[in-house]
Amino acid sequence: MLAALDALQLAVPSPTVVAAARAALAKGNSEAAKSTHVHVFFHTNRPVRDAPPDLGFSAHATTGWAYDAQSARRDMARVRGKTRSVRWLMQTYKYAWLLNASSSVESAAEELLVLIDTDTVVQCGARELASRFAAFGTPLVVGGEPSWWPQPDYRGFDPWAAQRLSRHAAHARYPNSGAIFGTPAGFRRIVDIFRRWPRYPCCPKNLPAETLAAGAAEGRPRGTAGDGRGAPQPSASRLSDFLAQANASASCLVEDQHCLQAALRSLRLGVDYQIDTKASLALNLGGLTHYERTLPRAPDGRHTFAPTNTTPCVLHFNGYSKGGQLDQSKGAPSMRDFIKLQVSLRAWVPSQSVELSSSRVAGPEAGSQRRASAASVVAPGRE
Repeated sequence: MLAALDALQLAVPSPTVVAAARAALAKGNSEAAKSTHVHVFFHTNRPVRDAPPDLGFSAHATTGWAYDAQSARRDMARVRGKTRSVRWLMQTYKYAWLLNASSSVESAAEELLVLIDTDTVVQCGARELASRFAAFGTPLVVGGEPSWWPQPDYRGFDPWAAQRLSRHAAHARYPNSGAIFGTPAGFRRIVDIFRRWPRYPCCPKNLPAETLAAGAAEGRPRGTAGDGRGAPQPSASRLSDFLAQANASASCLVEDQHCLQAALRSLRLGVDYQIDTKASLALNLGGLTHYERTLPRAPDGRHTFAPTNTTPCVLHFNGYSKGGQLDQSKGAPSMRDFIKLQVSLRAWVPSQSVELSSSRVAGPEAGSQRRASAASVVAPGRE
């Protein structure tokens, strides 16, 4: 699977290239807001429903699964003990897969690429989603969640703990890989970072202790680490050293969300990105309870996130929110029940493993746009 990265022929951009990209960012985001060319990608080997025509997305969602049996066996042997399964291994390649898949549909550098899991509900049309993305003013926006999972490094460099967020926005402090929005350049930068790691798809976990000690000796300010004691914030050069040193040790993990987070810890010192802490583009439902209060329905049938008074374009049923078994008593039904009984008929439900019912809520504008009352139930998706 490393050949998929090599085929992209990507290189770490020079400071001049980065500066030029930032200079063009305002123009690119403006064009993205005007464009309805929003391409949605699902890294999955399960069938996915196309978006309802009235939402204005590209004719067909792009699906695919970066899997080759021979490469998988080789890579599993190479990262033995660093991953739970072949599925986890294959998921780490979804970012390179996206770039390869998008090369056939991409017609402009500023077009918006959306990489989401299938355990989602899309509530916005293409134009609205593109406009919201442009408002962030960055080439990459990542959905947030309340905890640093799966591999926190609380004694190292935590660029997210120091964010000055409102009490409600803090629910989405940490990056979640289930909903990512960006330009081709934004996603390419992530893959650029991966290419610097000889042990990829085993991605570095910890900031070396000597780097922290050196940072303190040099008098650099201390960040706000998750353990409450703080840690010296490393310089760009020392963080670059960390990315190289970590690959020479056993301190790495194979998991797509961890790899994204490891890359973002260096992206903060390079290309811009933002975490969607207010759930404008995406809301990760893991950890939320009492949906009747936290996710009330608006008059148009869409669900809003009451704490931030926003209508998320994507609802992501991550973690235990998918099954609901642990949270049913706290007013958090399973994904299937929530979709069948409460999600608007105008929303896009990608997973074909979820049955659609005519009892779902119709907004006042649904009219003739109602879809079939039910869909065949198939085996649960990979996610």
